[in-house]
Amino acid sequence: MAGVENQVERIGAYCQEGLITERLTSGIFIYRASDMKRATIDVWYAAVSAHDKAAYANQVHICSIIDIRQAGWPTPYAITMANKSAQNTPPDLEESMVVLVADTIGFRMVEIMVRKLTSKARHATRIMRDETDAIEWLQERIELLKHD
Repeated sequence: MAGVENQVERIGAYCQEGLITERLTSGIFIYRASDMKRATIDVWYAAVSAHDKAAYANQVHICSIIDIRQAGWPTPYAITMANKSAQNTPPDLEESMVVLVADTIGFRMVEIMVRKLTSKARHATRIMRDETDAIEWLQERIELLKHD
């Protein structure tokens, strides 16, 4: 996708600890973790919770990319907090998500986590390695769900 870099609007309030949160002009949130420290995971959890709450209040479809390619493999604490986030997501919130991983081991670890999600959440979640592919898939989901 040409010009993706030009569509990014950085949200400075969430640039803390090991996490950078960006928002594309299409409304897609990108959470970039540089590590798997507890503080980083806590900042991620707070950001995701706030964005989910706002999307639910406004009845809008929320799309996000969780980029852990630089952070390494999920820690037990990261897995616990990801599960907590999934459990606290309102069941009628329209949500689509991509997790970006760096390698096959990371892919398999995230795949195991995704299998434990609800059927609706599994259908709305993808694991990928390429950010451009992730953005394109999410934009397709945005268009698809506009018509539902």
